[in-house]
Amino acid sequence: MAPPRNVVKIAVQMSDAIPQLIQLDQAKPLATVLKEVCDAI
Repeated sequence: MAPPRNVVKIAVQMSDAIPQLIQLDQAKPLATVLKEVCDAI
């Protein structure tokens, strides 16, 4: 089954952290997505 069209996978790499491959839901506000990424580290 294909993922929803508004979901894409992106690589995120921050200094002093392990690179991550995350699913970005383009329907969510960007501020929410960024908070989730930062909270996961």
